[in-house]
Amino acid sequence: MEEEEATAQFHLARGRCYACLSILDEALKDLSIALELDENLLEAYIFRGKCAYLLGDNNLAFHDFQKLIISDQKNPIVHIYAGNLLMTTGAYKDAIKAFDNADTV
Repeated sequence: MEEEEATAQFHLARGRCYACLSILDEALKDLSIALELDENLLEAYIFRGKCAYLLGDNNLAFHDFQKLIISDQKNPIVHIYAGNLLMTTGAYKDAIKAFDNADTV
């Protein structure tokens, strides 16, 4: 049997499965591979950002949520994720702005 070529969608799906099982390090690896293969795969940024946040990698989480905000400005959930991250890092004024943006969109 031939081995199928791993695609961005494959790594996204496997990364989501790992995330659901709380195997966050493996999820982060697969989601990063998915984004290396297709940097426009917005769903991978959402899940990688969540995993990074849960693993305490605030820089990566912020980068992913920032990418989403730029790419999908009309999605209020992205602003909420960013607000939650900003709150946990103590950037309360910026968190309030992010939550206000979520309400505005």
